[in-house]
Amino acid sequence: MIFKPKTQARFVSELQYILLFIGILITMFLSWNVEERMSVDTYKYVQMAKELPKVSDSIFPLFYPIFLRLVNTFVGDYVLSYKLFSLLTILAIFLFVRVKNFKTKSILSVLAFSSFLIVYPFGWFEVLLIPLLILYVYILYQYFTAEKSAEDAGFVWKLSCLLFLMVFTKYNSIFILIGAWCCIPLVYFFSKGKFSKYAISLAVSCVFIAFYLLINFLNTGFVTGSRKVVVDDDLNLWMSASNILYALNPIHIYELYQKFPFYVILSWIVSISFLCYWMYMIYDFFSKNSYKKHILPIILLIHSLVFLAFSVVAYFFTPIDILNPRLLLGFYFFVYMSLVVISNKKFSNVLLVIAYTNLIMQILYYILL
Repeated sequence: MIFKPKTQARFVSELQYILLFIGILITMFLSWNVEERMSVDTYKYVQMAKELPKVSDSIFPLFYPIFLRLVNTFVGDYVLSYKLFSLLTILAIFLFVRVKNFKTKSILSVLAFSSFLIVYPFGWFEVLLIPLLILYVYILYQYFTAEKSAEDAGFVWKLSCLLFLMVFTKYNSIFILIGAWCCIPLVYFFSKGKFSKYAISLAVSCVFIAFYLLINFLNTGFVTGSRKVVVDDDLNLWMSASNILYALNPIHIYELYQKFPFYVILSWIVSISFLCYWMYMIYDFFSKNSYKKHILPIILLIHSLVFLAFSVVAYFFTPIDILNPRLLLGFYFFVYMSLVVISNKKFSNVLLVIAYTNLIMQILYYILL
């Protein structure tokens, strides 16, 4: 059995995880009770799933539509299929971090933050991308922290295949690969024993991704579908800038700004406060620990900043209406994972309290408003 509460302390610990899991599920069901979370993109994913194995458009990758088609084989309804897949994905994440004992409390707490909760109920690629990202961080964590990990011959294939699967899930995951390449000098100078396999992994993943994009081009005439530049919109620029800040606010309720204008001001104050707190925790960690011996948090932060930079650039040169939590996933995910990696018992308890607070707020919002 996964759960064997032999002591009262162990039982309380397991109960904390279960409550987080149940809280996330409740917010998903309450969200579905308000409306079907089917966006324009979701309908396109469903269309792609129905056409499989025929591929007539490369505007979106195929990994998520493949899963939709697979689940729909048993369910027979694509609306139920995307919901069931989302539930199974959350369950898979929960079981993985628990079985692997991989920063369980901190990761489950972070996944109950508002930027993630708004993604789960939708039929979006990001629902599949989140567990892949967690697996990515887990592989890096094992490689850069375990003493004998440099001898792990499977690391190259694990990391390269995972990077490919992330791009096969969502094209902007290429920004993650670029972020990984930007970490090459850091790994070379401060972890030379692990440099070669890390670099080879990135090179192999580039080959896989290039081959996939070539197939796209040969099959549809476009590498990543037909795209065009959009005209700047001042309101969208403001909202996009706000969403970048809100992404690091774990207790933000995105729908409230439409009902209460003053909430925007409150959100900025709270978001800036949390940003300062996260920065302080990172500063405090490295003031007490050598960055040369703890390069993984730095690697994750570099991933985050590179992803944000390229997302902003993409905003101006692709048909993106607004930078929202789904498009900023790689940015805030890696910031939060850097906090998870440096978390100790005290800090993980703080993350847990924040997670419970957010879940309660989200549940009350759906019930009262």
